[in-house]
Amino acid sequence: MVPTRSTSFSAFQSKVAAGDVAAVTITNGVEIAGKYKNSDKKFTTVIPSDYPAIIDKLDEQGVEINVQPTASSGLAVVPDQRLALHFLFGF
Repeated sequence: MVPTRSTSFSAFQSKVAAGDVAAVTITNGVEIAGKYKNSDKKFTTVIPSDYPAIIDKLDEQGVEINVQPTASSGLAVVPDQRLALHFLFGF
């Protein structure tokens, strides 16, 4: 089994620009796990939450992009919906 190595965002950007990244999975909008081309090496990094251009850069380099949705609890949604209804309709 090949260990996964944590890498800096700057190093990740350099690898993407060089065309060395084969595939990534983005979780929670900021966590990336991926693998390099021509290697068994895997990596993880964290991207800034306010940097959507990274998707374009990955796409331009032909990186396979997978996205896993943010895990959320249904319990957190119900109070928010009720609160919104309260403010909209007064009940």
